Amino acid sequence: MSVEIITIGNELLSGSTVDTNAPFIAAAVIEIGLAVSRMSSVGDAPEDIINALKSVLPGTKYIIVTGGLGPTDDDRTAEAAARAFGRTVELNQEALAAIEKRFAGYASKMPFPSQRQAMLPSGVELIPNPRGTASGFLIENAGREFMFMPGVPSEAEAMTESFIILRLKVKSGFKQVILSKSLRVFGLWESAVQERLDGQIQEGPGLCLAYLPQFPEVRLKITGMGEDEKKVRQEIERAAAIIHERLGEYIYSANDEPLELVTGRLLKKKKATVGAGCSNHT
Repeated sequence: MSVEIITIGNELLSGSTVDTNAPFIAAAVIEIGLAVSRMSSVGDAPEDIINALKSVLPGTKYIIVTGGLGPTDDDRTAEAAARAFGRTVELNQEALAAIEKRFAGYASKMPFPSQRQAMLPSGVELIPNPRGTASGFLIENAGREFMFMPGVPSEAEAMTESFIILRLKVKSGFKQVILSKSLRVFGLWESAVQERLDGQIQEGPGLCLAYLPQFPEVRLKITGMGEDEKKVRQEIERAAAIIHERLGEYIYSANDEPLELVTGRLLKKKKATVGAGCSNHT
C-alpha cells in the first residue's frame, strides 16, 4: 500500500523555504510499514494544485497534502480541492467552531480573515489541528483518500502524529510494534560513519538504520518493527551494540540527547565553565 505526498506553496518552488513537511511525513509513513510512491511540490495557483491532485500515481491509495489552508488570499488549496473533485466551497460550521474555540482563550477577537479557514469543500471529514486555527480535511474520491493539512511545519507534524498515522494504521490493518533508538555521533563525517558500519548491521523489513546528518554531528536512528515487542527491543539493542563497538568514543549520546545538553552536564560534573571573549588586533 503506497502513499503520495504533495506540498503546496510558491515559497517552496522559489527556494526561499526548505520543505520539511514531506521528509517528516515520509519518515512517519515508512515507520508503519507503508511505502511512499512519490513526493512533489506545486505552487499556489489553483490550476497547478488541481493538476497535481488529478495526476497522482495509479497505485496510490492515500494522498497527503500540506499547504495553502491559511487565512490569506494566496491560500487556495480548499478551493482547488473542491474544483478537482466536483464539490462546492461552503462554510464548515465544525471548522468555524474550532477556530472560535481557539480564539476564545485570547483577549482579542477572532480576525475576520480567520473565518476564511472554515470555508471548505462540501462533505469533508475534518482533521483536528492541535496547534493552530486551520482544520485539515479528508476527501474520499474514487477509492482514494486525500488528506489535507496546513503547511506550517509544527501544525503538519502534530496532525500527522495525532491523526494521519493513526488512520493509516487502521486502514492498513497495521498491528505491529514499532520501536526506535537514536545515537548521536560527533567527530566523524557521515561517510566515515557509513564506512565503519558498512555490512555490520543486517537491515531488512524488521530493522532499519537511518543516517541523519545535522552538522556538526550525525544522528543514527535504529527502527525496529515486529509483532513481538521483546524481540524488537533485542534486535534494536543488538544493532546499538554493534554501533558502539564500531564507533566507540565518537558516540556522545545513546539517548538522543543534544550536544549542548551533554556538554553542559559534563561541565557541571567537572565543576567547569566555558567562557568566550574577543580581542581587537590592529
